[in-house]
Amino acid sequence: MFIDIADVRVAVYHLVLPPEFSSPDNFSSFKLKGFKFVDAEELLHPDDGVLLRRGMKEIAQGYKEYGVRLAEELEPQPFYVDSFFNQRVALLVADQESV
Repeated sequence: MFIDIADVRVAVYHLVLPPEFSSPDNFSSFKLKGFKFVDAEELLHPDDGVLLRRGMKEIAQGYKEYGVRLAEELEPQPFYVDSFFNQRVALLVADQESV
């Protein structure tokens, strides 16, 4: 699944790793600090006060949809999503251009 958020295209993958490789300690990034694995449901229904980066809910929803497609097809085709943010920006631009 690919989702466009502002000027960034996010690719979403489903990886199954053996437990010995699944610890966040086995991953590193110069950009990410203190990251953790969370279930998609936690992104779709965050606790009160939890702030999520724009597009995270749409990514989680797309991931769940990809799982459904994976269960129905042997090789599901990748799909592309325009984020709600991009749709709102496009409407704002169209509205401004019509003035």
